[in-house]
Amino acid sequence: MNAKLFSEVTKAKSEWETTFNSVTDLLTIRDKDYRVILANKAALRRFGLTPEELIGKRCFEVFRHSDRPCAGCYVSETLFTKNPVSIELESPYLKGIFRFHTFPVFGETGELIGVVELAREVTGEKRLEIEKDVVNNVNKILASSLEAKQVIRAVHSELKRVLDCERMTIILLDEEEKGFHYLALTGHHESAESVTGTIYPQEGTHFGRVVETGLPAIIVDTAESGSWVAQKITARWNSFLFTLPLEYKGRVIGTMNLGSREVNHFSETSFELLRQIAPGVAISIQNALLFEEIKKRLDESTILYEITKISSLASLNMVQTLTEIAENLSNLLKSEYLAIFLVEENTKRLKPYTSSKSRRHHLEYIEGLGLCLGRGITGWVAEKGEPAL
Repeated sequence: MNAKLFSEVTKAKSEWETTFNSVTDLLTIRDKDYRVILANKAALRRFGLTPEELIGKRCFEVFRHSDRPCAGCYVSETLFTKNPVSIELESPYLKGIFRFHTFPVFGETGELIGVVELAREVTGEKRLEIEKDVVNNVNKILASSLEAKQVIRAVHSELKRVLDCERMTIILLDEEEKGFHYLALTGHHESAESVTGTIYPQEGTHFGRVVETGLPAIIVDTAESGSWVAQKITARWNSFLFTLPLEYKGRVIGTMNLGSREVNHFSETSFELLRQIAPGVAISIQNALLFEEIKKRLDESTILYEITKISSLASLNMVQTLTEIAENLSNLLKSEYLAIFLVEENTKRLKPYTSSKSRRHHLEYIEGLGLCLGRGITGWVAEKGEPAL
């Protein structure tokens, strides 16, 4: 009889252990002193520990290297209240987001003798929720703004929620599609850097290859590029770069680029997320540039109208007229200093007429140069009748 009973107990114990270890969630049992009594295989694998390294040890000693329970510990709450607890947390130790459930264990006399903890990872599920929210927010941003830098800054802020990229740039082809300019954000201070006035050749660059093939690319080390242009632009970037083509009406107009310090930071998941927002980014950037061009043309028309109106005023003398024209041109061109020079017939000297901003700083200096026909760049332009840059 004893042998049969022993056999049945052994069989029941084996079946219980098999069931316990078959559970894919992380299961542990702890006593009232937080010592781990049992842990299933899934838990040991995720902890990266052997049974000898975990069983009999206090959880906070092993996981946190601490001499006391963690603040806000859900195991402590179950030990104190004798009630089940459920909570969702991101665990730095487990490197993921988990739903933790704790259940009190009572002895035959009803006293609390321990706690069962079940931890189920929901990292993928939560990431999908966050990505869906990011895509929705990005689409709202793209639909509500006509300022290119503002669009890039807001999109980058959203993408950092899931990609944690330190830097983002938009590369845009010039009208002849032989070179490009770019808009950049540095993730540290979210400051916008615009280099739209400088055209860089795209030949031999990472961006050029993506534009040519229409396919995304991952660059493991930006320093390895043989292009001086790519090295110049990516000099302050991080080593790992993800580049995605931006298409508008079936034509690649540029690339969206994300940089990270972490090698292999970007993955297929990153591509799927960026693929969802890239068409909207392309449309938004194109619309923003079109809006800026229209606004620029409108400003030009307004200033030209003002200049024409000033020229027709009989109440102004020539000095007043030229000063007002210089003022309006300075506002139009957003220049720090602007002057109009007229050639004095007798002396061939160049007489400056400046905007109020320029007059405050440079009028005496300009007059002191004694500019005349053929002298200096300004004198050369006045003599030849040709522009110079």
